[in-house]
Amino acid sequence: MERIFCKKLDAAVSRRIIKIKLEKGDYEVNQKDLFKPIVPESSFGRSFAWLKDSSTDEPTRLMMNKVFEFFNDIDGNFIEQFQTTGFDARVFELYLFAYLAEARFNLSRNFDRPDFIVEKKGVRVAIEATTVNPTKKNEVAQEPAEETEDEIREKLRNEVPIKFGSPLFSKLKKKYWELEQCKGIPIVIAIESFHEDDSLQYTSSSLIQYLYGERHELFVDDAGKDYVEKSKITEHKNGKKVIPSSFFSQPDTENISAIIFSNSGTTGKFKRMGFYHGFMSKNMKIYRKGVCYDPDPSALRPKEFHYDLDDYDEEEWGDGLEVFHNPNAKYPLPKDYFPDAAYHFIENDEIISFLPEFFVYNSKTITIDLSDESETTPVGVMRVTKSKINTLIPNRPEFMPEKEWFIDSKTNNVGIIVFDIFDNSFNVLIYKNERNKKYEIANILTDLEDVESARTQVYENIKRV
Repeated sequence: MERIFCKKLDAAVSRRIIKIKLEKGDYEVNQKDLFKPIVPESSFGRSFAWLKDSSTDEPTRLMMNKVFEFFNDIDGNFIEQFQTTGFDARVFELYLFAYLAEARFNLSRNFDRPDFIVEKKGVRVAIEATTVNPTKKNEVAQEPAEETEDEIREKLRNEVPIKFGSPLFSKLKKKYWELEQCKGIPIVIAIESFHEDDSLQYTSSSLIQYLYGERHELFVDDAGKDYVEKSKITEHKNGKKVIPSSFFSQPDTENISAIIFSNSGTTGKFKRMGFYHGFMSKNMKIYRKGVCYDPDPSALRPKEFHYDLDDYDEEEWGDGLEVFHNPNAKYPLPKDYFPDAAYHFIENDEIISFLPEFFVYNSKTITIDLSDESETTPVGVMRVTKSKINTLIPNRPEFMPEKEWFIDSKTNNVGIIVFDIFDNSFNVLIYKNERNKKYEIANILTDLEDVESARTQVYENIKRV
């Protein structure tokens, strides 16, 4: 869906390890492992069963467990649902927690409802998370059949808005505004769609028309030129199912200040963030491709992008998040309340959209496992994760991106491969620890042509120091 007006936001250029500012007494570090089975294998959900053993998902698992360390499982059933029928919803909830923590909100999870109460700049906000699931209870998402352009357009006009409508109205009936902890503050519903295998490839176009009762569609005229057609809508109809459009005009919705949408609260997001933070011990390449916002004022279509994660490490947890403000909200949400997010609101009866300069509508994460028998490390040398090295050398300077990490079998010596961003070469740092003292730099090798040469130097030098 094309927006009436878009303004660029300053893109975040720094990436942060998750640092959580917690209200006193809210949380204890959680030592549980999300991937240690607590249910019979026959009860595993399809997605969990794959992720648990996938050779290329080590960054995903380690990043999820890192975030879960600080997650307060109020109901006590998070892991059980994560491993069985509630995988997508629990991943989305964990993603929201990671985003809110990195964005430095004060977090409170002392209540069974809603999922989060956050505070920033003196503004307190309640957030409840939900997901769009397959229609039948306990049914797994199915791969969609091949569809024509007209079928896809009809799907986005009616079927998908109806699917969003069901969980949103279910949450509305809960009347969170009557809870003592939610009285007098903005209430936000966060939603993500998992109703079919390819549902994450849909942008928010269906949601925005359902929320505001206005449809913007892209067409091509006889001369081959793009144009946008606007129309007001009153309902969505799919077969015998009919629901009213304009969610924000329905009774009681004045108590909902905004809707948050993301199609990034996924295992792919955790994999990329884990890769950026060095949560891996395997040799792998990860690429991301998809479509993103085109900041060209004349552009009516999104543009394609593709990058190697080794060349781009500026992704934030909030990238891809969208906030839709309710024009009738009893307690309006500040428009810039959620960092890194795109946001949409009504002004002079028009939908106004503010988007970061690099805003991804949808993407796929592609992983190539480069480990093979010929790439095994020598006897006495182990490839490890960055998190392991962080426990050994926690305060080392990182002037350039670290790429791979090695230790000897006695953890006396550490080898780190770094990438020199100034001349596109590789350097090797060798650390030594004698008699359980502090690790100190023992050797530095520079101007190595490629990562294979750097590994060779690590293997040779880690045994010499």
